[in-house]
Amino acid sequence: MTLTPEQIQPALNDMGQIFSCLPIEAQEVFIHKASELMENRNNTSFYSYATFKKIRDMAAAYKFPIENSSVLEIGAGKPLGMGLFWNIAGAKKYTSIDRFVPVNLDELWLARFQWILNMNLFQPGNFRMEDVIRKNGNGFVPNRDRLDLIQDVFETHPFPEESVDLIYSFAVLEHVVDIGPILKKMHAILRKDGIMIHMIDLREHHTHIRVVPDKNTSVDFLKYSKAEWEEIYPPGSEHHINRLRASDFERCFHECGFEIVDFSAIQRMNLTESIYAEIHPEFHRYSLDDLSMINMRAVLKKRC
Repeated sequence: MTLTPEQIQPALNDMGQIFSCLPIEAQEVFIHKASELMENRNNTSFYSYATFKKIRDMAAAYKFPIENSSVLEIGAGKPLGMGLFWNIAGAKKYTSIDRFVPVNLDELWLARFQWILNMNLFQPGNFRMEDVIRKNGNGFVPNRDRLDLIQDVFETHPFPEESVDLIYSFAVLEHVVDIGPILKKMHAILRKDGIMIHMIDLREHHTHIRVVPDKNTSVDFLKYSKAEWEEIYPPGSEHHINRLRASDFERCFHECGFEIVDFSAIQRMNLTESIYAEIHPEFHRYSLDDLSMINMRAVLKKRC
């Protein structure tokens, strides 16, 4: 059941009164813990803002000019508020595309992001909400010249060639069944002076099908043959993990015409040679260093 803001407000008022009676130290602990929890849940406005900030800061570090740029997010998921942040940051247009998650713009969606905008975390400039999204009956309609939210398959969606300045994804490429076609499509629609940023999670993810005891140390998902793994997670299903390793992505980036500006591990497992006795022979061809990389950052440009 989804509650309306009007139904939620009385409970929030009661919580506010209780919260105000707590000691200042307790209030601070609660706020920090709540923020951490919300940043780690991918359906919250906190998570969207934290993700946006990571990508924006990386783009800035590589001298990418956000002002008047066209931004495309692959596998955006929900709650699809990232476009508001990019518009505030000066982008000309933000587009998201997700195969599985439908677009759902409603009062709750707006409330999630309006309060973050009201916090003035960064200067909004000439940003006006009504220029990006407007109310239409019980829902909202985006201005597709500024904010385009698409539910479709990226590989077959008719994006114009060389139409995007920045393409990025966050924990998406590890779910792609055939990485070649999607990278070639990105190459075709990225402008010559554009940039791509991808955060790639090489761990097994928690799903309703399997629960991983500790995804930061588990190699259990590498114990299965290709056929066995695809029986658990059929190719093309929402939670399919392709189990490509870092070297596979690096090779595919080169083959699809990209210059690798940065491809580095931001998280590793501590593995020893004994790991080869635990994993399927299909993965014995990977070096210990390759197998240890579980979170990667990729910054790419078109190769001249």
